[in-house]
Amino acid sequence: MEKSFTNNDMGLFCPLCDFVMIPEKDLDYLKKYNACFSCSTKWAEPNLEKWKRGWRPTSEQIKDELLKRKTEFISFNFN
Repeated sequence: MEKSFTNNDMGLFCPLCDFVMIPEKDLDYLKKYNACFSCSTKWAEPNLEKWKRGWRPTSEQIKDELLKRKTEFISFNFN
């Protein structure tokens, strides 16, 4: 079941990984999976049935993923 979020109440950080969220990219995934785009495509969508039953990645898996993300280029659009 999707949660009701808007840009105004989505918060700054992903509830799963605590990475900064970008409304244009993350809002739909937050509504559907309660996670940012990156967490949703990395863990929720490939494990959809487990995700629906409450499965989440371990803190170690999240930590490893965050280390990878920190080395990636991030682009912001302030229009």
